[in-house]
Amino acid sequence: MIEEMIKLDHIGINVRYSLNDKSAVLFLHFSGGNLNMWEGILPQFENEYSIIVPDLRGHGKSDKP
Repeated sequence: MIEEMIKLDHIGINVRYSLNDKSAVLFLHFSGGNLNMWEGILPQFENEYSIIVPDLRGHGKSDKP
């Protein structure tokens, strides 16, 4: 999987993803969490889906408000 900081309207959002030609699944964490909470689950989906896992704004490595 690739992890990088993307800019949306000058706000940095950290995202981990693995894109292919399959349907995408977006994993969102709860308040106070970060994208690392999905590490144990992602391997079960990686072969069947494209995966998108962001750190929501103010969480993990994403920019704070």
